[in-house]
Amino acid sequence: MDVKINDLVSSDYIPLLAEYHESGHGIGGEHRAGRVLELMTIIDSHSLLDYGCGQGTLIKALCDRTEGCKFAEYDPGVFGKDALPDGKFDMVVSTDVFEHIEPDKLDNVLQHIDLLAVKCVYLIISTIKASLNLADGRNAHLIVKPGTWWLKQIKSAFPAVAVSVDRSNDNEIAILIDKTKPSDSTQKIEPVHVKGQYPARVVNDADFYDLWHGQQCLIIGSGKTKDYLPFNPELNSFQGKIIGCNSAFSVGYRTDMIMFIDEKVIEKYGGDMAAIDCFKLSIACDPPARRACDPPAPWDLHGNDIRWLLARQPERFSRSFDSGLYPADLTGYLALNTALLMGCNPVWLYGFDSFEHQYSSKMDRFNLAAQWANQNGIEIYVADKDSFFCKKDTPIFEYKPLPAGEDNSLNPLEEG
Repeated sequence: MDVKINDLVSSDYIPLLAEYHESGHGIGGEHRAGRVLELMTIIDSHSLLDYGCGQGTLIKALCDRTEGCKFAEYDPGVFGKDALPDGKFDMVVSTDVFEHIEPDKLDNVLQHIDLLAVKCVYLIISTIKASLNLADGRNAHLIVKPGTWWLKQIKSAFPAVAVSVDRSNDNEIAILIDKTKPSDSTQKIEPVHVKGQYPARVVNDADFYDLWHGQQCLIIGSGKTKDYLPFNPELNSFQGKIIGCNSAFSVGYRTDMIMFIDEKVIEKYGGDMAAIDCFKLSIACDPPARRACDPPAPWDLHGNDIRWLLARQPERFSRSFDSGLYPADLTGYLALNTALLMGCNPVWLYGFDSFEHQYSSKMDRFNLAAQWANQNGIEIYVADKDSFFCKKDTPIFEYKPLPAGEDNSLNPLEEG
């Protein structure tokens, strides 16, 4: 790619950028220096380019905290820093820049950065509108898209290398492109092979993060007895996504996702599960160890239908599928963490009343989920007063009845 400045930014946009910087913007880079310095150490970076450097506060902060690294800056809207970069760099960093790129130039900018970076690219991108407009009346953020959109664009631009979410919240997403590692959604663990036939498909941010953005969700757990909840038409009339934990689906609930951990769920309900067109998720630290069938069962789910959540420790609440989820022995908690990462809002919990004796060892996890939800404006409710959450002096989640909906009830499946 023979890069020219007009490939990256249009001539009439450059003076608008210059005016934007001259008015005092482009000075927040220093606040990103800590994480950038950590990544420089991890990848052993000896050269770094700040792409879209603004007033240059990031490089100044890095120079004050490190030695022996070659730094360079580029910004088409800052006089003296507007020359195209020369050479290649171990690391290219671009913070609070991509939302300012003209949409028809985005692909060219990504290609340009790919040419410049040797080891790593680190991007921080705002996902909300700016608080001010440009001189021509446009919002200063020319591209306002959710984090999942940005992740897909960048994975498409870097198909051969590892792309992952470093962190994400309602305002921005940080994406790490590691050019030293191949693109492989299962690279954080060894691919799971069950019965020697199918490699596991692992849940990743590109496919699942924020996939159900803004959609209400009902998570159905288990009842007070060892058996799963009896069929309840009110639950099936819920107008939103339904996640059935373990074999809750087997009594006839409309299901958008089945979440399970115990391999006995497959042994007992594999045929019924395979017949349902929905996501089936489990945790990848302990794939089912069921003995191989010869010939294989026609409803065999292993590998080719189940998607596996990466397992990680010690963090109890995950902010990214690519980073993995805590390998909890509590399926309902795993389902809640997944629903929150998929962007569901609000979320109702039903049938979470079977672990009162385990309060001290389980509730800390739900507290973490509640804290994250509060910070991100996500509402979590309990839909049944029998829930153990409703029986504490200071409940973690508020009781709120399910919203009324149309009757979409199904006939319960008969268990043999």
